[in-house]
Amino acid sequence: MGGRCPADETPQVALNPVGAGESRRLAAGEITSLKAVSWFPDGKHLMLTGAAEGQPLRTYEMDTEGAKPQALGPADFIGAIVAPDGNRIAGRNAAGEAVVFDRESQKFDVIPRVEVQEDFSKWTEDGRALITYSSTPSSAHIYRIEVSTGQRTLLRAIDPAEKAGLMMSPIRVAYAVAAKTYAYSMIRILGNLFIVEGLE
Repeated sequence: MGGRCPADETPQVALNPVGAGESRRLAAGEITSLKAVSWFPDGKHLMLTGAAEGQPLRTYEMDTEGAKPQALGPADFIGAIVAPDGNRIAGRNAAGEAVVFDRESQKFDVIPRVEVQEDFSKWTEDGRALITYSSTPSSAHIYRIEVSTGQRTLLRAIDPAEKAGLMMSPIRVAYAVAAKTYAYSMIRILGNLFIVEGLE
């Protein structure tokens, strides 16, 4: 999926099949700046983070049949990951607090003890906790955080041995809860230094 487009065109969401099938492009409606796209668990709806012309970022819901994206939650809510039940969405409010938005009740619950710098990775399969991570260009920590209590469990500390040439971009992390495995990516730029003699 993607949302990048030439500056003179409105964003589109591209759906590309993994196997056989044709790619599809969905218009993003009033959204003029599209930052993130993710799936709802039903595989029929998308969650978009974007902004209309002159407006701040907010969250939208869009079905894959091409209907116009609809605003999801209050204007100051930025959704990040959808729970397995398809109803609860973890994200952040205008104050930067970690919250869970309930689509049915239209209410928020603050998740205790989630740091501002932490990124949301996924919900656990039982819908009781979030997998988050905090990272720098040279290290990362993956946590499980219980939504109701904020209880934190460190799942993995990542400290790459090779740090030469690391750029300033933080490490990006993906964690598979059931398999207890992880993958991470970082940016390194290495070069060669040559000594040249005899130049005039």
